[in-house]
Amino acid sequence: MDFENKKAVPEGIKILGWLISLCAFALGFYHTAEGMKYFKPLGFEGGAFIVSGLISMMLIVAYSRALAGIKAALYFYIICALFNFTFNLNSFYPNLNSRKLLKEEAQLIKDTILHNLTLEGKINKLADPSDINNLKWDLEQCIFEIKSSKGFGPKAKVNLDNFNRRAAKYGVTPIRAGSYDLRNPNIANIIKDLGYEIINQLRNGQAIDTDASAAKENFDKLAAYSKSDPDEKDKKTFLETTVEEINKNDKARDEDTAAWRKSINNLKKLVELNDQAAISFNKIPGIAQKMKTFNSDKNAQLLYPKTKEIGTFAHTLSSIWQRIDKIDTWGVLFLVFFIDFIVPFGVYFLIRRRSDDQDNNDMGGTQGGIFEKLFGKKKPQKF
Repeated sequence: MDFENKKAVPEGIKILGWLISLCAFALGFYHTAEGMKYFKPLGFEGGAFIVSGLISMMLIVAYSRALAGIKAALYFYIICALFNFTFNLNSFYPNLNSRKLLKEEAQLIKDTILHNLTLEGKINKLADPSDINNLKWDLEQCIFEIKSSKGFGPKAKVNLDNFNRRAAKYGVTPIRAGSYDLRNPNIANIIKDLGYEIINQLRNGQAIDTDASAAKENFDKLAAYSKSDPDEKDKKTFLETTVEEINKNDKARDEDTAAWRKSINNLKKLVELNDQAAISFNKIPGIAQKMKTFNSDKNAQLLYPKTKEIGTFAHTLSSIWQRIDKIDTWGVLFLVFFIDFIVPFGVYFLIRRRSDDQDNNDMGGTQGGIFEKLFGKKKPQKF
């Protein structure tokens, strides 16, 4: 009799156990609704609380029957708890890590763009030596004709046109003779200076092939937003300012929505500029090293900046998988698992009802079949 009394669970402990479990269920209910909001079940955000309420009510009924000794109810509880666990993650993970995720993505975008900018030299193309020689010959002939005729005549124009035609395939701006006074005695020297400036550019690889002209234009746009001017050390670029603002702000997404939207829009602009430059650059023939793109697949589940999708089921699962080696990721997983499984199951094993048959089995008995173990009563012999 004393042994049985010792095993009996005091009513006060039962009540406390139920209070503990109900607190865990209340947390699960709220965060399941928060994690389900973006789905807009029933057509509006508030529908998430209705669906979450249904799950929680089913969970409590199953848990209550499990405590009463019906073990089969545990299966229904586990199914409901898995729903809660999944959507609780979609609430806890972005709320606890939103700012950190934004900072990490901003740094990734910055590093990728700066790496891409190091490929600038690949756009430029060294001119063919024979082209250089022909350009020099055309230029010298043009200068000779100008000096011989003491003005810019038809023969000089032909030589200058030949010069411009050869230089044009390297993307060089042509020399326009029409902008000069034909009676200007210094016209020969002016064209000579302009011509040799172009030749030196081509010789040093400072010009580009016509196939790379689009890449050069997009590359220059990206550089204007991202690459610092060495002559203006105190002037910060759009990229530097954006990343600096993100790193200085420690407020979560919901605490400063205006700053969050601004940061996302700025990162989106940088991603677009990078991809425009990268796509045109990667089309240049003969270049083995390619620029990195962010959104090469426009049909991807998540497009950069991915943090604009934070709070969605796809972003949460993708981010958890990518950051599975991070301590803060495991911290959220353990927290949600503790609320949805450890607390309720801990209470269940401490205060659940045990039948005499179950007690015997616990002490080494072998009575009772599968039916009795699952449903807490003996299988009927007669119908």
